[in-house]
Amino acid sequence: MKGNCLTCPFQSVLYEDEHLMQASPVISILVVEDDDQLLALIASVLEREHYAVYCAADGESALRVFRSRQQEISLVFTDLGLPQLTGLDLIRAIRLAKPDVRIIGVSAMGGKEIREVVKKAGATLFLPKPFHISEVVSSVKTVLAGSMDPG
Repeated sequence: MKGNCLTCPFQSVLYEDEHLMQASPVISILVVEDDDQLLALIASVLEREHYAVYCAADGESALRVFRSRQQEISLVFTDLGLPQLTGLDLIRAIRLAKPDVRIIGVSAMGGKEIREVVKKAGATLFLPKPFHISEVVSSVKTVLAGSMDPG
């Protein structure tokens, strides 16, 4: 998967009178991951949960996508080890642009120190790698529900 994958953040609904109308926006998530296979897997799983998913494989692309779609995006799920712009710098930039957006920072560098650094940068939650794909879904649901760190 090269570049960005964008899916439509609107669902179409067929009403009883047979007119196709655009429904209200669904919850949109920006997923940022430089591992193409993991990015595709996360996006696919979140789409199956009925989220609209925007994807980026590096920090600069993610920031461009976020800036162009920030009114739609409710949550950013980002790896920390990104090319071109680090995940921590991305978190800081997104937090400045939209203070109320939810952010999940993800990294294979675990431990209490990195968790604190990620939270201080502005993430709502830190999810250590490796994780089970079900943890992605539960973390997203927890953060969107307004809870902070489930663990």
